Amino acid sequence: MTSIQARFALAFIVAGFLVSIGFDWIMDWRFQTAYDAETEHKLQTVLGGPMRGVAEAMRERSPREQDQLVEELRPAFSEPISLMSLDELSEESFVDHPIDPHQLTTFFDGDFFFVTQPVGRDRFVVVGPTITPSVVPYDAVSLGIFSAWVLGITSLATWYAVAPVIARVRRVRDAARRLASGDLDARVHQGQGRTLAELEHDFNSMATRMNQLVSGQEELLRAVCHEVRTPIARIRFSVENLLESTEQHTRARSNDIIDRSLTELEEMASQLTHALRARTAPQPSNLQTVDVGAIAADQVSQLEPTCDVTIDAQPGLGLVSETSDFSRTFSNLARNAFRHARSRVAISIRCEEGSVVLRVEDDGSGIRLEDREVIFEPFRRLDESRSTDTGGIGLGLTVVRSAVSRQEGTVSVDDSSLGGARFVVRWPESMTGRVPV
Repeated sequence: MTSIQARFALAFIVAGFLVSIGFDWIMDWRFQTAYDAETEHKLQTVLGGPMRGVAEAMRERSPREQDQLVEELRPAFSEPISLMSLDELSEESFVDHPIDPHQLTTFFDGDFFFVTQPVGRDRFVVVGPTITPSVVPYDAVSLGIFSAWVLGITSLATWYAVAPVIARVRRVRDAARRLASGDLDARVHQGQGRTLAELEHDFNSMATRMNQLVSGQEELLRAVCHEVRTPIARIRFSVENLLESTEQHTRARSNDIIDRSLTELEEMASQLTHALRARTAPQPSNLQTVDVGAIAADQVSQLEPTCDVTIDAQPGLGLVSETSDFSRTFSNLARNAFRHARSRVAISIRCEEGSVVLRVEDDGSGIRLEDREVIFEPFRRLDESRSTDTGGIGLGLTVVRSAVSRQEGTVSVDDSSLGGARFVVRWPESMTGRVPV
């Protein structure tokens, strides 16, 4: 049972208890106020005839016969009937005024009515305790007071149960308004209870994700503004050389710089598109089981590496993914390995513990422990002095991590047995598939 359900249960248990107490109190009050001379007269009218008839039948009988008659009459009376002596009757708690030994007498002890009728010397027929609806009816006053009591108790119980829920929902609303106004750090305290705690957790998760997306895009935008300056400056310088120089060699070199700079900008735009898509797009929807071994072999042939490459792909292994996501991930890791390898690259795609695992290793200089997270940031190159010909544009590994994270996978880097770096990508077990061999 959640805390909300517990509060509702407690509130309405207490409310039911208070309603029952209120009902008893209101009815008792109405009985007290209803007992007056007119009520007594009505009661004597209702019970007077039967009581006098019983008294007449008993006067000519002996005490034993009177007792027998009372036993015979008891089933016929809806109220208790008994015989008492004057001394016994005087000791009863309901007797609050003198007993008339000659005529019918009515008593009221605050809860019930009692009626006595003399039947002979020092003996009385007693009927009671009794409540006669015709004497004390459930009138409009009683019902009105009881209805108001029930309404008040129910309102208080509802407020007690609902007030904390309303307060927590308002806190989520206020945080949502702060988030909408630009406060990306707006969060709500996650309380107890399953339903509202899930709402608060989901809101905080959404706010954190929005903060990450906005921060990532701002960081990417700053990095792009910085990175595009270099190829643009090269293009401007080359254009000036083309306009000023007439030498064929200089003009050809300027044309080559412009071409390479434009290719760099084109590659940067393509990588940026994939990086932004991987960061901001929802979970992949166009899923299919792709043949990871076939895609790996095709990508390697297209990249035309100058080093020795070995591919160890498990036959029939598939990955439930968008084809472009796996191709982009593999090509970026392979291109990175080819760029830094001295002479050898080893690629392995196997199924381990139910998950598809991709390993790309090279025999290059490796990556220092303190740099193994930095390399996944946009436009980060470990050797800042290198040109884009040797160091890339600095977006490939960013695209890899974003694409793999979007598929709920992981990517890490450690030392390779070949002497260089080893990149390991592990996809969740739910994405493992099979393809025809």
